[in-house]
Amino acid sequence: MDEQNPVLGKDAASDANLENRPYQDEMVDRALRENIICALGTGMGKNQVAVSVIKRLQYEIEPAWSEGGKRTVLVVPSVPLVEQQTKYIQKWMPCKVKGYHGSGSVVSAKEGVKDDAVTAAWTKEDWDAELEETRILVMVHDILKDILHHDLIDVARINLLIFDECHHAVGDHSYREIRRCIQTRAEWDRPRLLGLTASVINCKIGNGAEEMECLIKDLENCLGAKVCTSIDESMKKHEALPTVSLDVFKDTQPDEEERKAVEGLDETITWMNAAKNYIVHLEEGAKKDYLNLSHVAPTDDRFRLTITKSLTTVTSALSNMKRSLRVLGPWCAYQTACMVKKDMELMLKHGCFHKEMTTPILGAISQVHMFGTLLEIHYKVHKINAGDVEGVLRLSSPKIRKLMDVLRQNKPESGDTSPLAGLRCIIFVAARFDAWALHKFFEFVTAKSNGEFRFLKSGHLVGQLTPDGSEFPIPYRVNLSYKQSCATLEKFRRGEINLLLSTNVVEEGLDVPHCNLIIRFDKPPHYCSHLQSRARARAENSKYIVLAPEEDSAKVRKDLDAFAGMDEIIRRTCVERNLPAMADQEMHFQDKPSDSYSPPGCKASVTLSSALSFLQRYTNTLMDDRSSSNVIRGQFLDTQPGQYVYRIYMSLSSAIKRPVTSSRPMPTQKLAKQAAALECIRLLHQLGELNDNLLPNAQEQLRDMKKILGLDFQREAGEEGGSIPGTKKRPQYYTKQSAALLSNCRPVSNEPLFLYTITTTFIRSFQDEPAARFIADQSRAIGLLSRTCIPALPPFDVFIYKAEYRVALTLVNSDTFLTEQQLDDVQTFHTNVYEQVIRFSEAIALSFKPDVADGAIYTVPLTRSSEQSSWDIDWDVMARVKEPSQYSVVSQPDEARKRMKITPDRYRDGVVTRWYKTDDDRFFVLNVREDFTPSTPSPIDEFSSFAEYFERKYGIEIQQLHQPMLTTKYCSREMNLLRCPIYKEDAASKTSKLTIQRDKSLMLVPELCQLFPFPASLYSKCLVLPSVMYRLNTFCQVLDLRRQIQRETGIGSTVQDPINWPPLIYSPKLTPATGTDSNNEAVDCETELRFPNSQTAESEPIHVPGPSTALEDSPIPLNGELPDNFEPGLVYASYQREKFYCIEGSNKRKQLTESAGESKRLISGRRKPDASEGKVSKVTECGCAPHLSDPPFLLDAEFNVDATTAPLPDVCQLLNALVTAKASDGFNLERLEVIGESFLKLTSYIHMFFRFPQHQEGRLTQLFDQQVSNYNLYRLAKLKGLQRYVVNQAFEPVETFVPPGFVFDEEESNAVLANSGTKAEKFPSPRIHQAIEDKTIADVVEAMIGTFLINSSARSAQLFMSWIGLHVLPELPGPEEERTTAERYGRFDVTSIPTPMLRNDSDTELVLKRLTAGFDDFENRIGYKFHNRAYLLQAFTHRSYDPNDITDCYQRLEYLGDAVIDFLITRYVYEDEKSFNSGMMSDMRSALVNNRTFSTLAVKYNYHNHIKFRNLRLYNHIEEFVQEVQEKDQDVLTLEADMMCTNFDDEKDTEEEGFEEADAPKVLGDVFESVAGAIFVDSGLSLDVVWRVYYNIMRPQIGNAASTFSEGIH
Repeated sequence: MDEQNPVLGKDAASDANLENRPYQDEMVDRALRENIICALGTGMGKNQVAVSVIKRLQYEIEPAWSEGGKRTVLVVPSVPLVEQQTKYIQKWMPCKVKGYHGSGSVVSAKEGVKDDAVTAAWTKEDWDAELEETRILVMVHDILKDILHHDLIDVARINLLIFDECHHAVGDHSYREIRRCIQTRAEWDRPRLLGLTASVINCKIGNGAEEMECLIKDLENCLGAKVCTSIDESMKKHEALPTVSLDVFKDTQPDEEERKAVEGLDETITWMNAAKNYIVHLEEGAKKDYLNLSHVAPTDDRFRLTITKSLTTVTSALSNMKRSLRVLGPWCAYQTACMVKKDMELMLKHGCFHKEMTTPILGAISQVHMFGTLLEIHYKVHKINAGDVEGVLRLSSPKIRKLMDVLRQNKPESGDTSPLAGLRCIIFVAARFDAWALHKFFEFVTAKSNGEFRFLKSGHLVGQLTPDGSEFPIPYRVNLSYKQSCATLEKFRRGEINLLLSTNVVEEGLDVPHCNLIIRFDKPPHYCSHLQSRARARAENSKYIVLAPEEDSAKVRKDLDAFAGMDEIIRRTCVERNLPAMADQEMHFQDKPSDSYSPPGCKASVTLSSALSFLQRYTNTLMDDRSSSNVIRGQFLDTQPGQYVYRIYMSLSSAIKRPVTSSRPMPTQKLAKQAAALECIRLLHQLGELNDNLLPNAQEQLRDMKKILGLDFQREAGEEGGSIPGTKKRPQYYTKQSAALLSNCRPVSNEPLFLYTITTTFIRSFQDEPAARFIADQSRAIGLLSRTCIPALPPFDVFIYKAEYRVALTLVNSDTFLTEQQLDDVQTFHTNVYEQVIRFSEAIALSFKPDVADGAIYTVPLTRSSEQSSWDIDWDVMARVKEPSQYSVVSQPDEARKRMKITPDRYRDGVVTRWYKTDDDRFFVLNVREDFTPSTPSPIDEFSSFAEYFERKYGIEIQQLHQPMLTTKYCSREMNLLRCPIYKEDAASKTSKLTIQRDKSLMLVPELCQLFPFPASLYSKCLVLPSVMYRLNTFCQVLDLRRQIQRETGIGSTVQDPINWPPLIYSPKLTPATGTDSNNEAVDCETELRFPNSQTAESEPIHVPGPSTALEDSPIPLNGELPDNFEPGLVYASYQREKFYCIEGSNKRKQLTESAGESKRLISGRRKPDASEGKVSKVTECGCAPHLSDPPFLLDAEFNVDATTAPLPDVCQLLNALVTAKASDGFNLERLEVIGESFLKLTSYIHMFFRFPQHQEGRLTQLFDQQVSNYNLYRLAKLKGLQRYVVNQAFEPVETFVPPGFVFDEEESNAVLANSGTKAEKFPSPRIHQAIEDKTIADVVEAMIGTFLINSSARSAQLFMSWIGLHVLPELPGPEEERTTAERYGRFDVTSIPTPMLRNDSDTELVLKRLTAGFDDFENRIGYKFHNRAYLLQAFTHRSYDPNDITDCYQRLEYLGDAVIDFLITRYVYEDEKSFNSGMMSDMRSALVNNRTFSTLAVKYNYHNHIKFRNLRLYNHIEEFVQEVQEKDQDVLTLEADMMCTNFDDEKDTEEEGFEEADAPKVLGDVFESVAGAIFVDSGLSLDVVWRVYYNIMRPQIGNAASTFSEGIH
């Protein structure tokens, strides 16, 4: 990065106007005339030249991309340069500048400092959208290379292409590949090129000017530009011209103590190198010996890269310790040894090494310990105190002592010796260990605040290792070391440290402030390194010092003189050069075969050099099972010497099922691999797997997606900054509506009306309650009057007066006629009931407007007819309660009370209120006590009588001392009577004092009470009305939905509805979901509806937490995030980074999660084996063995019923699926949701399996995920209007209920609240709206599926899913409009099953027989003999096993079997008589359906010895797991040695992905599922057959799980 930088440079101009120096203007003029390589030294303003050129060509990038505008691209070699250059250009340019960096499958986009992640799978359309606004793109070279190869951006639309640090354009660098791609285009389509560099030479040179000229010409031919520099005199004022000097020190020879210290290290290094060579030799020999055999004994092949890499890591660390002792001295060597010992112990503890390396590593640690001990003995290194400069220098090498002399000589001259006192120094070292050790050295010598070197404050900066072990400046990956590097650089810029110890990472590409001292601790390796490190000394009077031993001083001085001469040679050579000839440019790129492939008529092209990366991108889109990465595998074939042919074995999950060989022999192995990859790309494009841009075919995926989601599918746009549509975090407000069946029901005069009575039948009592006799009074009742017929509805329960009553609506007559006056009286009574009795008059903005309101059913009082057999409207009561003044409570003066006639009959069956109190409480009169009067002695000691009590407490004198007293009971104001109260023995201790008082009877004086107009027997029944009307409306809505589904689907179309619906019965259970009643008491609400023939668990289940994932002694995280108090050394940090590269790819793909904790506990539990266990019965006929036990239920019949004759779920069963836990009702959908989700998965998997026979598991899973996503279910439900029927709001009449005939004015309500000083409601009123989360609507769909499955049939559930818009059944031909869903959709049957065979030639049967040899024993073990063994072979074929070319791999069958087993277990858990709640259902299913359980069972039943795979790592993993299971079960068979086969020459390139494997190999669980899928298709899609086989296999685990979870129910 240039120092002339307005953002990052200290002396940069802050002016918005860009002012160039004369030599910069010269470079700009040349760049506008022709392609040039601007060769200006570091700090000379190359970036300003680039910005000036961009500005001069700005007119070409101003138009929008869609209008033909062009774009400018700047490519850089590293991530920091992307960020720095983006900021720099954005400072000077008014248009949008954006940066892009990344690698692999992820690209990061940056605009200024704003991050925006995008994927490397962007299509041409994506880039077109990106370029519409972005004018200047700054990107890492790999991104532009991919863009050009895939023709995502037309080269002709790039007006200017700038290469920063262009001297890298040599060899196979991406800069060169970019130019190779451009070179193939017509000359007029090529962009203008501008190269920027401080040094046109990037390597060692030996023959001076002649060799330099060749290198410069090679760079010019590569970039198609000429090298230019300026000879303007103004350059001298800005060049970095430090004083260059050579400081010589006299080195010493190793003494006896040093030789003894390293003797043990040498022996260990020699042994490990020999071991490494021996293992490599064994590998090469094994490959030659077994090249053409079907298997390789894995005894020696287990000692593979993990061991050789471990040996290399250890020997490298030991060698660096030796180097530290020789170059830095005993003290630094001791620090290095401590770090290495600590890192090795840590890596050994956390399993970083292969288990076979334990003994060698322990030996190496012992040698490191001995090395440190010898240093302590001979040099007393541990005796030196911090800050003891003389002591530590005595134990340092002459080179360090010379370094300290140089620093003394350059100590700031002023008296200020603080770290900011003018010195800014970089010390360049050759080795990473040296930088770390010297940093520790400087920390030690500057420990004393008054020490000689207190003016120094050091930091160190080293590069990271790439996967091939080479070091490069700063990585693309942002991990811990990158953050530390950035932090160190920032401290150096701010002056917090003034001494930076660094490898060559600081030589180029990083923004470093002016330095006045540069020290080369080791001599510069070549001219470019010398030039770039020297250029860091840009401060005035700066120095550049090279340290060299006396014996090498002459050679180093000669090199420095040669470097100085090169400066002048380059300056002369780069003046007045000519553009390279086109022929020379063409010749430059003919260094390798020109094989390529381009789709016909397209510009996208893949060459030999890019073929492997293209192919790897495709394989990364395939499913990865973690046991085998998607690395490209293959082998070299025998050919003539010097000729190489390579054969690639694609994964069986790819579209290419057979090996692919390079089209012709190549002169090198690398070219042979590339040629084979090129042939794979050609085949993949012809097969449609790659589009015309040679990217994975997203269009095909899009077409498949449209088949599933519909052609008109458009994702709903969320609000900016709001929650994502389809999630639980996005609630939407829906207006509550009256049921359509209750519309137009308002009574009118002189027309026949329907009269109904609300009957209450006593069910049970929880506690004795005297007031219960009023509701039991059969002389009065509440009736409903409607203009239209109310359909028959289920009875339901209410809870009042500590008892349970069943409420039913009974038709009295259908020909009731009312006059106009009678109708007015009815309306008055109806209004008084809701406003006065139920007290809705206290509600704001609620008014009686029957002409406007929906569902205006009127309430009337009923009395027994003269025959006592029927009911009549009680007009007498209606007249008595009509007068409004009766409801006003007024105090009575003494005179009025004296004249009051008090008779017992007047108060019997009465309701009274106390006028002397302001609480407006009402009381039922239980009894008129003529034996008690106000003059009766009071039970309270301090009062002699009741009269005295009232006189002294209230100041009221009782006027009639002999009147009878009233025994009363408080009238509860609770209006939600649908909740079942939970009465407990200790309830009194938790009940408020007020509640206790209200539960007791109260003695009242009649003359101090006002009699309420309604009799108690009628008043008590009126209290039920809100609950009745709420349930009535809900039932009618559900009945309306039920009729719609029946009409449109045809389900149950021939079945008559029952005359009397089953009642709605439920039993409360404790659940985490709770609601709140009007008294703010928590109410437990999760149960499922219980019907009369259902068995109800009397005990209350408790929540069982899911399996714990916490582990003791957990390993260091793989992402590099270490504990705050832990600082790893270089050995461990390097290991972390290498593993980071290996696991990064798999982390970007789908992560596989398992619930193994609970299953491990269940599986490991011992049980007494049955006598029949361990015996293998021979299966002689195809199908299930007769000895298998019958499962607890069968399912096939449910799929084969005629849906028109299957009964629809009744109203209560449908309501169960529509009520959420938030509704706080006596039931909710959660259990049905669990079973419905599982059945949706099964039917969707089956549909995808048959509809897309060519797709592998990955693509099928993507389609499934889209279909069953919460957003899609929510979307489909809304299209059907299902949200209108969802109940997601607790029934709180005071807040959420509008009485029939009343309307609520929301605007008036908000205005009243605002005028009263109360903050108006922020959200829509819950009285007329309810909030429903998008995900809740999706949950309702799953619950509806569950209720159709359980209460109708599997066929009915499938038709319901098809009706709502889910693809689960094959559609039959015919017009859509005229048919019901049952007529439109057929069934999957045997004829739908795709053949498992990939080919059907003469030798297919022979190959099948050979590959399935030995499978008889397996069939006997599981108790099933296959009709078609091709399914069995497919079920056991891993995607790495290419010898099987007659069937696919097991992924598709695994996909199917996963859903089958999941559904069978979920159905079993649901059907369990204990009726587990939803949480326990999920936990129990997770304990049974997981990789650990499946893998253990697979080993027990010998699945592992039949898997066909080619992967050494997988073999080792399975073998370790089998050994673990064998320790618990001696009957388990050992993994056979000939199970593994491999002969791939590039197996050595495959690394393990992470430190440790999972407990159980996923491949075992996959095969366990794939066999289930194979049985399913082989048996003709019979779930009963699969369930019979797998129930017997899993029976012990199922029993253990059921008993374990049953313990939580009590």
